[in-house]
Amino acid sequence: VGLLISCGNDAGNNVQDTSHIDTKPVTQDAPPFEIELLPGYKINKQQGADFVVYYFQAEDTSQSDNEGGIYFGSAPDTSSPRAQAFTKREFRDVFMGDTANWREFTTETYVQREVYLELSATEKIHSWCYSNDSLKLEQLFEMIKSIK
Repeated sequence: VGLLISCGNDAGNNVQDTSHIDTKPVTQDAPPFEIELLPGYKINKQQGADFVVYYFQAEDTSQSDNEGGIYFGSAPDTSSPRAQAFTKREFRDVFMGDTANWREFTTETYVQREVYLELSATEKIHSWCYSNDSLKLEQLFEMIKSIK
């Protein structure tokens, strides 16, 4: 089992504290990516006919407003939040080891960040995180950015 360390975007010697990372042995049904899963979080898989989604959810079900995930398939959901009122901002940050275009939606009750990658016409990746707590959102965002 390897330990992933992610660094900041600047050229300094900033190394993320990895003491909080929950490393688990790889199982036969392991996802096709590596992630620095937050303590107290689990991965739930949803397999469709032509897609697969991995949800990163708190084991404590009272934390259901704090979640992340990654979709692999040909038709990701690219719609805006279902909330009637939201603000949107776009920014660049790391995803899967490269710089990517992110979107952030702020509603009255939560903030969602997401990124899309198009590998081919039939292979697309959509990853996201959302939370109603700004500290938890940043933790989830760092977790999503750790995906390799």
